[in-house]
Amino acid sequence: MNTTFLFFVANILFCLAYVVRDMKWLRIMTIVAALATFPYFILREEPLWSAVLWQSAFVAINGVNLAWLLREQQPVPLTDEQEHLHNLVFRALTHRQLLRLVDLGKWKEAEPGEVLIRSGAAPEHLLLIVQGQADVYVEGELIAQLVHGRFAGEMGLLSDEVASADVLAVGPIRYLSWKSSDLRKLMADSALFEKYLPGILGHDMATKLRATGEFRNLAKLAE
Repeated sequence: MNTTFLFFVANILFCLAYVVRDMKWLRIMTIVAALATFPYFILREEPLWSAVLWQSAFVAINGVNLAWLLREQQPVPLTDEQEHLHNLVFRALTHRQLLRLVDLGKWKEAEPGEVLIRSGAAPEHLLLIVQGQADVYVEGELIAQLVHGRFAGEMGLLSDEVASADVLAVGPIRYLSWKSSDLRKLMADSALFEKYLPGILGHDMATKLRATGEFRNLAKLAE
């Protein structure tokens, strides 16, 4: 067996592994490359057992991470409500990531006229309206309407600012509520959510600002 050739191939695979962007294939190619070095280190007059030991450690570490990655990518069953939520807001998340986020919050319901967020108070929760509608008031003026798929209380999470508007349920609504402190901990523990949550909330705020401007223009035309 030409062990030198296998060692050469192994190093090419190592180089290619660090070029690919897909983490799954990086792990696979690294494992194959490490295994390909075994003949070179073992089939010698004096086997390099220390090198074999280290390569075995690399194979084990990458194998465990590959198994975890494949498990994370496996779809898990969602309830109809969770599937609706995934399609409505969180399409970029895998089912497991979605469940991790949803399980951190609490499903709640509000009656017509119930205050969800009060102006001047520091919002301690991030809300996501899933069914129904809420009105947004600034100094008694109706400036926007939040429908399913819209967030409320995001400024308390992103900047610790007090709420600048009152948010009231128009009719019976169902929403998902997260403690801001729990979401901050999630973002601190997960690089994915540290990037994802501010991004999706920023997009939601931009959408609401545009809708607010359009709502005010329509109100002026109706006067």
